[in-house]
Amino acid sequence: MSDRICIHSNGKVKVEVSADDLLTCCDSCGAGCEGGYPGSACEYWVDKGIVSGGLYNSHVG
Repeated sequence: MSDRICIHSNGKVKVEVSADDLLTCCDSCGAGCEGGYPGSACEYWVDKGIVSGGLYNSHVG
């Protein structure tokens, strides 16, 4: 998603979206160790939004 934002803005916007936010808040985005559902993750991003910030405790964002 961070890459999509960068590409869409022609490199003007460089932001890290929070994977933790997505994994914690999106109930329909994954199946635990069985993998995830990229389509559901993108729908969640469009409908609800995802906070910025890097990996937990990385101090990014």
